[in-house]
Amino acid sequence: MKPRTGVSACLAGQPVRPDGKDKHIHWLTQVLAREVTLIEVCPEMEMGLGVPRERIDFAAVHGNRRLVGLSSGRDLTDIANAANGRLLAQSATDLDGHIFKKNSASCGIVKGGMFARAFMARYPDLPAIEEDELKNESARANFLSRVRNCFAKRIG
Repeated sequence: MKPRTGVSACLAGQPVRPDGKDKHIHWLTQVLAREVTLIEVCPEMEMGLGVPRERIDFAAVHGNRRLVGLSSGRDLTDIANAANGRLLAQSATDLDGHIFKKNSASCGIVKGGMFARAFMARYPDLPAIEEDELKNESARANFLSRVRNCFAKRIG
């Protein structure tokens, strides 16, 4: 049995980006996957947006921060909140950490992506990291150590 780590599906090589491509990081699937079980998650696919799809981002709508389709202006905030709730209920209860796609309106930590924010609010003690931080060997080692510690606590 290995720790279970969520990962943005595009980083694991799934063609779920708006343009139908991925952002595959071979280190995740070829090296880290030996240490942890990767649980692939794409909040935008869970929202039913499909591939290809319009890009989404945040916009001020009547003074509130909302998630919208960039070309259509369609407000997707409520759909995203429902999808995030389903994802958290399905997979996050037995995760030991999560690796998020940077600069994503759904998965970016720094950007305040909706799924990333919901995940970290619900599971503040689980390690979360953006993929670009994994380029730093020290950050990578720290993340994996924290994931292992969470796993040890979870399995008791």
